[in-house]
Amino acid sequence: MDAVQVLLVGDSDIERWPPALWPCVETSSVSISGQSGATVEQVVPYAEAAISQKVESASRSVLVFCAGGNDISKGIDVDESSKTFEGLLNTVMDRRPDLHVIVLGPKFEPWMEDDRDARRAYITMSERFHRECKIHRVMRHITFVDCLTMFCGESAEKPGGLHGGQANADPVFFHLDQLHLNDKGYRVWKQVVEQRIQEILELPVL
Repeated sequence: MDAVQVLLVGDSDIERWPPALWPCVETSSVSISGQSGATVEQVVPYAEAAISQKVESASRSVLVFCAGGNDISKGIDVDESSKTFEGLLNTVMDRRPDLHVIVLGPKFEPWMEDDRDARRAYITMSERFHRECKIHRVMRHITFVDCLTMFCGESAEKPGGLHGGQANADPVFFHLDQLHLNDKGYRVWKQVVEQRIQEILELPVL
């Protein structure tokens, strides 16, 4: 695999990502900018700072973004979060048209098993973020990864798994706080992100 600059930016899901499980850690220049409790708006300056440091030896640069759950827990309207997310995409793509962005969408977590309001909010945010990625003017440089039921195991395949409340996060992927991923969970993300980076490296340089 060619050298690639990987920029991990977001909230506590990024901040807690173990260095040993960073994507492409052996062949990449990896930097991380994460803050526990950060909203999408609060992540914007982290993203701006991250993209300002381009590694010239890297054949491609990839920003991995993950935030949004704290917006919901803090009562920020999903429409507002979506507009902020759109603005973040515009900012990074305007400043770094060479950049590729991988968005890790919201994920169901064990604590919300019986919290239907939280589940609906996460579904809505995932749908809005996905839409912003699909309609963006440089959508070919943006990948949305649907993580809603990624850690739900077989329950995600049950009838009504998503909207019927049958898909529940499997605690085996999470810390005891029922909120943050453990190493097993991060290995899933590592594999998903590495697969997308490999696909990006195979794209022609425009």
